[in-house]
Amino acid sequence: YIHQVQPVSVEKQRRSQAQEVADDIEQSRYRGLCGAMQWPAAQVAIHAAATTSLDWVKVFLATVLDPTADYSKPETARVLGRSPVLTDCKALFDAAQSCSSGLGVSERRTAIDIMALSAQLRNLDGVWRWTNTFQQLADGLTKVQVRQVFADVLRRGVHALK
Repeated sequence: YIHQVQPVSVEKQRRSQAQEVADDIEQSRYRGLCGAMQWPAAQVAIHAAATTSLDWVKVFLATVLDPTADYSKPETARVLGRSPVLTDCKALFDAAQSCSSGLGVSERRTAIDIMALSAQLRNLDGVWRWTNTFQQLADGLTKVQVRQVFADVLRRGVHALK
């Protein structure tokens, strides 16, 4: 993903005017570049919180089903079996599936966070799954382009991930 981000070119004349305030177009380009660079890191934080919730839910359900289960042991979360963790962030999914040392991520801290998140998922018997945005029904609560899909599924009452 990060390798597909287009560089922002600054013309020679503009570089010589470094003290000048950036105009609206320059600011917009810069914000777009920063946002693209930070997107995988933001997605890691979101998925880390979701994985922590998954851990809690799996341990809670395991102890409900077996009150003698030790909730402090990591294997308690694996009792319920494999848990798919869905993402529509292709950059995060690709990095998590990567076997390269840096996970194909240029930002080292993000690569470390992805490795830690993947290790936490393995401990929970979790597995990464990618899906497109139209399969992420909760996006219908915040994104206009998938709102109708969300409404259709609610009307039908049944949904199968593909």
